[in-house]
Amino acid sequence: MPLLLGWDLLHCPLRAARGQHLAMLNHLPAALLLGFLAPILGATFLCPTVISFDQCQMLIAFWQGWPIWTTVLTLTLFSIRKPATIQSPGGKKQATSRDAGQALHAFAFACAATSHWILCISSLVHLASAGSSPSLVNLILPRLPWSHPKPSSVGEGVLWFLQWDYSIAAVAALIWSVTLWLRAAPHASVRGSARRLVLQLASWSLVSGPCGAAVVLMWKRNRLLSR
Repeated sequence: MPLLLGWDLLHCPLRAARGQHLAMLNHLPAALLLGFLAPILGATFLCPTVISFDQCQMLIAFWQGWPIWTTVLTLTLFSIRKPATIQSPGGKKQATSRDAGQALHAFAFACAATSHWILCISSLVHLASAGSSPSLVNLILPRLPWSHPKPSSVGEGVLWFLQWDYSIAAVAALIWSVTLWLRAAPHASVRGSARRLVLQLASWSLVSGPCGAAVVLMWKRNRLLSR
């Protein structure tokens, strides 16, 4: 994810996405549900009652290609259902890009906030039931490789891996969104202090997680540039 976002920073245009490109992204939520969530949820809830462990492993291997499946589904859905257009008095067609952008950002925010609260609530429930188990910080923040012995079980090793995976992705998303916001703010005649931006990001991260904070900041940026 850091490589993908870094590539986007090098090639992202200053203006917000409009017209056909944003209308195409309007199909991304449905494509993600089919290409990303459906296979992993199937592997989670159908194994081993409906499918065997070997079939589950094959489904997970298929799921690893979710960027390809999501892209193919997005293009397919867009080709089947072209965006509605409105004929203006001047004869120019205006795609419903505003509605597409709102739907896309709302979907991304809902995914980020839902996963954030599931993580927080499940961690608190685990702490309450385990008594003297590790603290909430140890459950959420990743362990430094040089500060702790090797994991005592496969489950603990998977937890550490997921902690690092989530933390790296969250930091990359925040850096990406802040960089794009700082690029766009001067051109949109928006002034604000760094302290205010940090406080806003902290409050948004508390409510919806760091990825949710990145979504909100990108939402504000695109609304500014689309004026």
